[in-house]
Amino acid sequence: DGGCVEDGNENENVMSNDDNVVYEGLICRIESYGAFCEIVTKGRHFRRVGLIHVSQMALDQFVTHAADIVQKGQTVKVMILPLPSSNHKLSLSMAKVHSSLNNNNNNNNNN
Repeated sequence: DGGCVEDGNENENVMSNDDNVVYEGLICRIESYGAFCEIVTKGRHFRRVGLIHVSQMALDQFVTHAADIVQKGQTVKVMILPLPSSNHKLSLSMAKVHSSLNNNNNNNNNN
């Protein structure tokens, strides 16, 4: 994957697409359509690589190229998007993290 490293069996279920789980990842490859992000799960020493599509990079702007938003080697916060059970590839979202943070801030301001 041109700098992206993945360990173990991709069928092993060590990641969660639970709405509340935010992972830290490292951008390891950039393409025009998105960026590949390597996630290292804490305490498990297990790496998975997933794609952050340009449509999932920002909440409030249209992204035409991933390099406009991220750089190789940059650390980002991502959430895992739900996928069909037959597909073991990870689809990631930075926008979902921002949306979740905004919702939490709005809920805290309303209390």
